[in-house]
Amino acid sequence: ELVALEAFGELTEAERQRLEEALERDPELRAYRDEMRSGLGRLARHAAAESAIRFAVHESYVRAQAAQERAVLLRTSIVPQSDHTLAVSRVAYQADRGDFLTLIDNQRMLLDAQLAYYRALNDLEQARADLERAVGRDLQPPATAVVTFGATELTLP
Repeated sequence: ELVALEAFGELTEAERQRLEEALERDPELRAYRDEMRSGLGRLARHAAAESAIRFAVHESYVRAQAAQERAVLLRTSIVPQSDHTLAVSRVAYQADRGDFLTLIDNQRMLLDAQLAYYRALNDLEQARADLERAVGRDLQPPATAVVTFGATELTLP
């Protein structure tokens, strides 16, 4: 009983003294204590590994969800709005109703939005790879979509 209490650090000084004396006299008791300590160490390492895996799965999942939401927002809203703004500024420039700086600035904003979209896709794939590594197996492949940016047509998740 004292060996079990000692393993959890719940001994008074007098009990600790009695245990030390008993351990000096009884090699079987020493072996039992060492075995108990070893088992508790294995249990602690197992719990730590399980906690680390749970954290990695959760963190990867959250990152994947955030990247996917970002990519959808960029693909369905921000990039089309930027493309429309560029088209309007191009027409205004051609009709001498807009300046060249506005046209170039809108082109840059469209390119920034497209770049942000591709970065979100990259973040999504990195998070999926981390999630697959954390769970230890391949995940269901993502659904694909055909995306058109100007004259470029791509098949993307």
